[in-house]
Amino acid sequence: MDKSWRIQIIYIFGFLDLLSVSICYPLLPKMAVIRGASPTVAGLIGSLYGGLQILSSTPMGSVSDVHGRKFGLLLSYVIPAVGYLIGGTTTTVFGLCLSRLAPGCFKHGLTISKALLADVATSEERPAVFGLFTAFSNAGFIVGPLIGGYLAEMDPSLTLPMTVTGICFLLQALLVQLVLSETPRDHHKLKNTKPNFTQEHENGDSLVSEECPRNQTACTSQNNTTARQQWSPKTSISGWVSKINIFHGVSWQEQGDLIIERLFLTLAMLSFRQNLPQFLQEHFNVDYITMGKILSFNGAVATIAALSVGRVTKLYNQCLPLLMTHATLLLFTVVLLITLSPSLTLTILLLAPLSLATSTLRIVQVDIALSRGKTTERGMLVGLQNAVASLSRTVSPLLVGVLQEVNYELPGFAASGLALGAFVTMVTMPSLAKQTSDFH
Repeated sequence: MDKSWRIQIIYIFGFLDLLSVSICYPLLPKMAVIRGASPTVAGLIGSLYGGLQILSSTPMGSVSDVHGRKFGLLLSYVIPAVGYLIGGTTTTVFGLCLSRLAPGCFKHGLTISKALLADVATSEERPAVFGLFTAFSNAGFIVGPLIGGYLAEMDPSLTLPMTVTGICFLLQALLVQLVLSETPRDHHKLKNTKPNFTQEHENGDSLVSEECPRNQTACTSQNNTTARQQWSPKTSISGWVSKINIFHGVSWQEQGDLIIERLFLTLAMLSFRQNLPQFLQEHFNVDYITMGKILSFNGAVATIAALSVGRVTKLYNQCLPLLMTHATLLLFTVVLLITLSPSLTLTILLLAPLSLATSTLRIVQVDIALSRGKTTERGMLVGLQNAVASLSRTVSPLLVGVLQEVNYELPGFAASGLALGAFVTMVTMPSLAKQTSDFH
């Protein structure tokens, strides 16, 4: 499979991933409320998913580094499908909580797809390639909410959207199995051009010296004996603890400022997006189908915005920290204006600059992190970015649920305040502030 074809396949993975998720994601808080949960409890269910993503994101990225991207993608689609199918059959709050366990632990298809893109694309190509990937992913969000809106009107209990999402994930797994040919050893060979000395293989085995092919049985026996000697319960437990530590292996000197800024930004974006469906229903009294159309329009605008990120980076002469700072200021302004908007028409129009800001920030954050890390850490770094976002997914549903108990406009004000906090952090933190001043 040549490079261009592989990249196009990854774009399709991104499209199908967000298409599937967006069928039911905007409806999850309402689904919990219908089953008897308060807004705060509904927020706790969302926080359960985010908390599991924190523990699993970086290890899943590392699994794809070790065992291959194909294996990681299959895990990310098959097991979450089971959770969504369970959610499509339950009628209780407890059952809904159980259905979120599998997606929380294993749904990292976008993370692994980005790592696969980083393997294929050069550093110069990455902003444009990530922009197209985000565009294709957002295109899935054009269709998904519209489908979810019609399914919600057909099924007031909102179980049908979850079932359809589970079926879509199974179809994605089938597609990965059919079209992606990568294996762990193929992935290893791409990174190791001189396998004539002892070193650790990516799948946990030992890549031994040139003498092994001539005496394979003896080498295998020796390796197995060494593995048995090195194993102990203590090392096994400590190894697992290191895998679930989301900051394991992270250089804080290189990535610390980006982690803090990403936490602020993702918390702002997710809080706003989590509250948007309820805000539209309470503030403008829209039905499920109208809400689905608005969210689909937002996805269409986000797709166009993502397609333009490559050109925007050229306008900034590849000074991504400066672009990140300006996009953050735009995010703060637009979120505040939407929260104060007196009409539905103005709200819809403001979704365009909001999508430009969010699409730009998603792409630029990942690219800056990758540019500071090593090529052998790409899966871990992309997984780390997703883990930080998952921390926000843990906090934002509960934050939104508590604020919704008072007023459906409060989460919007909180999101704008968080974006402002991210902007202040960017202009004061040493790394990004220095890079921005260097550009001037």
